[in-house]
Formats: sequence, structure tokens, C-alpha cells
Amino acid sequence: MQHEMNEQARCSPDRAADLAARAGSSTGAHAGHARKAFTLVEMLVAVGAVALVSVGLAAVFKTVGQTVTTGKRVSALTQQAAVLESQMRQDFKNMTRDGFLVIRHQFTLGRGNNGQTLISVPRFPGDPVPARPRRIDEILFFANGDYQTAREDLIPGRTAKSRTARIYYGHGQKATPQTPEQAANFRIDMNFLNPTFGDWFRQSDNLSTRLGEVVNNNTTNRYASSWNLIRQATLLTRPTTVSDGGWPEDRPRPVGWDSNAAAGTSLTNLCSDSTFQIAGQPAANSIFRSHNEMFPMASKYSPAASVQKFTMYWEQGAVGTNVAPRVGSGVVDIAATDLDEIAMIVNGSRYSPGDLSNNGESYFAGRTSGLGVLEAPLPLMNGWLDSNAKPAAFFASSYVVPAQPNNLSGLSTTAARMQAWMINAMPTPSGYSPTVYSQDQNGINNGDGVVDRLGYRVRCEDELPDVRGTMDNPKGRNVQILRNNLLSIGLSKIAARCSEFVVEWSFGQTYPTTGNFKDEFGTDVRGQTIWFGRTLAGFGANGSFAISNTPGAANPDIYRYDPAATYGAIGGKYNASGTKTLQAPTASPAFKPYKGAPEFAGNLKLDDYTVPDWLTHGMLKWRLNGLDQSSLISYFGYFDPTYTQDDITQPPSLPWAWPKMVRVTFTLADAADPSIEQTFQYVFDLPPDPKP
Repeated sequence: MQHEMNEQARCSPDRAADLAARAGSSTGAHAGHARKAFTLVEMLVAVGAVALVSVGLAAVFKTVGQTVTTGKRVSALTQQAAVLESQMRQDFKNMTRDGFLVIRHQFTLGRGNNGQTLISVPRFPGDPVPARPRRIDEILFFANGDYQTAREDLIPGRTAKSRTARIYYGHGQKATPQTPEQAANFRIDMNFLNPTFGDWFRQSDNLSTRLGEVVNNNTTNRYASSWNLIRQATLLTRPTTVSDGGWPEDRPRPVGWDSNAAAGTSLTNLCSDSTFQIAGQPAANSIFRSHNEMFPMASKYSPAASVQKFTMYWEQGAVGTNVAPRVGSGVVDIAATDLDEIAMIVNGSRYSPGDLSNNGESYFAGRTSGLGVLEAPLPLMNGWLDSNAKPAAFFASSYVVPAQPNNLSGLSTTAARMQAWMINAMPTPSGYSPTVYSQDQNGINNGDGVVDRLGYRVRCEDELPDVRGTMDNPKGRNVQILRNNLLSIGLSKIAARCSEFVVEWSFGQTYPTTGNFKDEFGTDVRGQTIWFGRTLAGFGANGSFAISNTPGAANPDIYRYDPAATYGAIGGKYNASGTKTLQAPTASPAFKPYKGAPEFAGNLKLDDYTVPDWLTHGMLKWRLNGLDQSSLISYFGYFDPTYTQDDITQPPSLPWAWPKMVRVTFTLADAADPSIEQTFQYVFDLPPDPKP
């Protein structure tokens, strides 16, 4: 039996193994060989590997996230640019030659040196990129289309509309924020909390700042990434009702407007158009600032009683005082005029906007004090004054087209007068008019005059200043007026955070394919399109922007239509990196629009006709306070006053030579990260010149 058990034990390996395992466990010998585990070093290596992979993945995800975020931001900027491009293309397509075109090419200006100090502007606080002067150009023209006011209707069912508008593109300007206490205690010309149609920017309130300026630590408009580009479409519409009107019969009459509400007198006044209101809305009486400042102010020949006849129903102030609606306020988008009247003033006026008197007698001395020569009014509108004033025939004589001058002095004077009116149509006095130098100097010497407002722009806010506070105080009709003003204060914005806006133009010329034609970098430009208005910037040896407020010293320059230009301030300066010396670019060739035209074959006068450079830029473009490089104006009017007909084989007049193309360049900054910028450039075709 024992032998069988031993044999069974030997034949059961599982059992033998079990016995051996028990034996081992009882003694503890060789226990470690039974189970395997990670060592401490192995664990540390594994954790480190996982950490490295995690960091790598995090970096990848972060990069991908940043790329996606940046892509979204760039996409948003591109979408915004597309909206602007589409609107501009439509406006240029609708442009009419029944008006004029004027472009101000300008760098950022401060208030030093009579308002002609160039200032360098950073993009945002702490910007690592060096600050520099920035282009803040403006362009104004007229267009046909379907336009209506952006303001809410004050008369039910009646909206101001027009088939013609003045189109303006340029930077808007923000008003300095104020508390209600500040608004009550400080004299201001621009009401921050309560916008009014008579507001304007000026230096004397010690609160307004130009684009890029810092005054008394006020940085409201300091940083370029906070600027807005605006499009202002000002309706041109003549009054349709002069002395009557009325509230719609099918609408309930509002109560509480004034003591005459029940009788309907006030509603009749509101519904009656005049040169100051259209469809119950405030209207500038003219697109020309000088004219707009004249009415409804009293003249020294006529007491305020004559002015009351022209005062709008909802005037904001005493009768005859400070009631001129101004488009620069940002809340007025209507002008009670039309293209015929505008053309009459530009082409037929015997006076410039700054002419204050005739034979030494000032007709509007009571209002011109404190406005400065450039904003002084001019006699206008046959018969507007009463019997106590100057005869209407005198004012009518101011607009008889003068005889065509036959010498250079007379030609330049006529052209300068036309140009002065064109630049006077800008919504604000954004710079000097170099057409009449003596008037500019007089304006500079007037301490509280127009120099106080040079460089300022149309008001445009990012958000409504104080809706509840403004609405709580007024009663009755004023609530609707103020609500309209508040809602209008930012509607002109078409591109937010626009840090630069450059407008260039071309006659369609190209540089000759032979000869020596180079730009400031020495690049051969033969055969390339010639663009006027582009920046020619000279830098110092260290790459800093070379600017000086000393006449003749280095300043940013602007390429102009001028075959005699030398651009001396550019030669010898450096490019932005400070590595290459610039040279003075080759001046543009003369423009002969009818050269080789088949319809004028054999007509030597037209074949050789050359557009004068001063017709395009003004006679005194180089003498603007000694700082001609900081601002340049391009004028394009109706007919060429330099042309005279010699015989019946020649056309009686020639159209003013206009650009064939306009090129617009603008830079947009991201809202969340202003260091992210994108620059866009578009070219637009303009209507062709009419045939002589």
C-alpha cells in the first residue's frame, strides 16, 4: 500500500508543486521570485515619459488653438473689410460728375505750432512697435441713389429721403467722457452725455483731443487701434413745404409738447420744412460750413426778429442763438440744398468762404467774431433778409458768374476760389485750406477762431453715452429729439478699430517705358501705374520716423501730381530698418488728357493741353505754414477755369480732369488683441470725364 501511495504522489505534478509552494511559504525562502513589480526608477521614468508627452500634446493643442483663434480674428477683420469694400464700391459706382470730388491726404496733427505739429501715434498702450505719424485721409464726393435719414421718424409715416447725397469717408472722433457733475460745471462745446445737433469740437473747452493727441492726460483719441472709420451720407433735399404742413389726420395728436399743442400750432411748425429742418428732422442749411454758420444768426443790419422766421420748431436754445445744425455733431445727416445750388456757389461765387466784407464793410460782424476767417459767412440766398437789411439784389449779384480771366493771376484766383469752396464742404475744419494763404494766416492769428477747431472730425461713439440719464430729465417732445440724437451718435461707423486710412488716386497714367523713373527706394518704376497721394516717408539712421516741425526739415511727404517736384526732404534718409539710404523719387510726368485723341486730331491747343499741377493741388500747396509735407489736398471740380476758347473750332469749355481710379488702403486691428492687424487695399473705378 505504501508503495502505491508513493507512486501516486510521484505521478501528480500539481500536487508536488503545491507541496513545494507550501514549503517555501513556511520558510520565506525565494519568495521574491514568485511575483514581479516595477522598480522605483522604472516608475519615475514612466511618469516622466507621460509628463513629456502631456507637455508636448498641450503645446500642440495650444498652438492649434492659437492658430484657430488668430484665424478667426483675421477672418473677422476680413469680413469687416469686405463690408467696407462693398459699400465703397457701390458709392463710387453711384458717383456723379454733377458735383465735385475733394481728397485731403493728411498725417496726424497736434495743436502745437498753430495746429501743424506732427504727432507720432502708438497703436495701443505699451505698444512695442515705435509710434509714428499715421495717415488719416478724407474723401468727399456726391452720389445718386436711394437715401434716407438714419434718424427715427418724428412725424408718423414721414421720413426724409433723397435721390442725392454727399458721401464722406474719414475717421470719426470720440468726445471725452464726462460725469454729470462735470457737464454741469464746465463750459463745453461738445456735450458728451447729451449730444445735440449744434455740437462741435474745439480746443477751447480743454476737453477735446484730436486723433492721436494727449492733452492733460486725456487719451480718449490717443491710440490708433481705438479709432473708427465713418461713412457719412448727407441727404441733399430742398424744403417741400414752406409755410404749411400739419400732423397726419389719422394719427393721434401728442400732448404735453407745449402750450399750443391742443390748437395744433406747434405740430404745424414741426411738420413744415425749412432751411433748418426736413420732415421734422434737423437739417444743415448748406453743405458749406461757412454758409451753415451764417444762418439763422442775425446780421448787424437786421435784429433777431428777422431770424425768428427761419428758426426751426425744436430749436435748442434761445431764439436766434446757437441753433445751426452741424453735421460735425454726428447727429445731423440732412442738408437743405441740392446739386444745382452747390454748383452755383462753387462755380459762380465772386467771394471765397473767408471773405468777410465788401468795400471794408462786414455784413455779419455780429456772428463772425470768434469764428475765424475760414468759418466766416458769405452773403447768400436772394431775398432772405427783411427790409431792414441789405437789398436782395446785392446778394444776388454775389453769384453772377464772373468774366473768364485771361491771365495766370486771374486764373489762379478763380481756381483758388473754387478750391476754397470745395474744401469748405468737408463736414469739419479738419485742416487748413492752402488755397488762400492770407486767409489761413488770419485764421491762425484769431486766437479763438477756426484754428481752435483745426484737425477735429465728425463725432462717432462706440456706445451710447448715457441713455437713461438723458431720457430721465427732458419731457414731452424733447424725449424724442434726444433719443434720436443718442441713437445717431454712432450710426456713421462703418469700420471699427481702423488705425490708418490712406486715399490715393490716378489719372490712369503710367511712367514712360524709357528714361529714368525710380521711387524713393531706387526701384525702377517704368511702365507702372502712377499713384498720387502715397506716403513718401524718410527715416533716421536708427530706423525711427524722421519728423521735424521746422520748415524745410525732414517730414513725411506725400507724392503729388507735380512735374517740378523735388522731394528734397526724402533724399538721404533711410528706410524703416535703417539699412538703406533713400533717394528723392522721380517727379510725375505732365498729364495731357487729349494727347493723340482722334476726335481732336489737328487741334493743336487740345493736343498739347496740360493739366496744371496747381489746378489739382492748389497754388499754395508748398507754403502751408511752412509744413507742406504734412497735408495735401486734391481738388476735382466741374470745368477747367484755366482753359479759354480761342476760336469756334475749339470747344467752349473743358471738364476738370478727374482721376480714373481711386485706391484705398486701410488697416484694421483686432478688438481683443490690437497687436493683430491686417491691411487691406482696394482699387475703384470712377466715372469717365465728360466730353468737351
